[in-house]
Amino acid sequence: MIRSMPSFTGEPDVMKAITFLPGVTAGRDGMSDIFVRGGDRGQNLIMLDGMKIYNSSHLFGLVSLFNSDIVRNVDVYKGIFPAEYGGRLASVINVLSRDGNTRERHHHLSVGMLMSVLSSEGPIGTGRVTYSLAARAGYNDLFNMAAKRKFYDLDFDSADSYESMGSNYVSDSFYDLNGRLRWRIGPSASLSLSGIVGTDFERWGAAERLNSLLQRSTGRTAIRNDAASLTFVKGFEGLFWRTMVAFTSYRNSSCEAYAYRDRRTMEKTGAGKERVNALKDLTASSEVDGSWGMNHLKGGAVVSRYMFSPSESSCYEIDALGRGGTAWARDTARRGP
Repeated sequence: MIRSMPSFTGEPDVMKAITFLPGVTAGRDGMSDIFVRGGDRGQNLIMLDGMKIYNSSHLFGLVSLFNSDIVRNVDVYKGIFPAEYGGRLASVINVLSRDGNTRERHHHLSVGMLMSVLSSEGPIGTGRVTYSLAARAGYNDLFNMAAKRKFYDLDFDSADSYESMGSNYVSDSFYDLNGRLRWRIGPSASLSLSGIVGTDFERWGAAERLNSLLQRSTGRTAIRNDAASLTFVKGFEGLFWRTMVAFTSYRNSSCEAYAYRDRRTMEKTGAGKERVNALKDLTASSEVDGSWGMNHLKGGAVVSRYMFSPSESSCYEIDALGRGGTAWARDTARRGP
């Protein structure tokens, strides 16, 4: 059903497909961020095979983090949430990955305007172990190669560079890798390992004139999502037991560097700064699901530990020769979530 829906980038998108449901809006056309019944996007619990995802998009919302080639099922709760998901104000979105074909291997390659997708699934050995892998890479930065080359070809040390100032560039790129490995231990037990790695990069550069100074600035923003989960499932007569351990790491970092050169004296100075925000989440859960005739009972427990690093910044100077790394200030702030 997701594949049959229209997509802005030409590739099926899980999060954009959810925006077609009643009570769900994307906020901005073409973006994968979702808002459910007036709630904020931070009030949504988004999970992949039990792993909590804190940034579910690439290119600042243009493409979602989930590769549709590896998605098996998506559950969306917009109102009354099941108890095992904990408390959320807006919605719960639970994405499940494919286990992989048990009989033969399948491969898929797709080349699009903004990204390329490669996926593979199949059995390993006798078929008791199956795998499913999917990788994507975006190359939006290729469209700005000419501007980037012009910026770095500018000779900052030349006396004639003052008249050539005014070049700048912005480039964006991303990649992600999804994988799932499942081992069928017996007719009623299995062990699954799932993981996801996703990274976004934005790089920029600007060269401009500030009265008698030449300013050359560069910067980079990187957003990284790493997550893994290990799940054991065991079935008994009329009873289903599931135990899982999941780890999620989210990191958002940005750095900027500024170099200045006096037009008359040719003296060079500069400075730079870097800021890092990080969050780590370790969750363990165990649940039992049983049916006896017309009666159904489900119970369990979930324990989570959150490690916050809301703001860690550092600054440094660049000496007259343009060499950086001399630290002159460091500010580490620890605040609540």
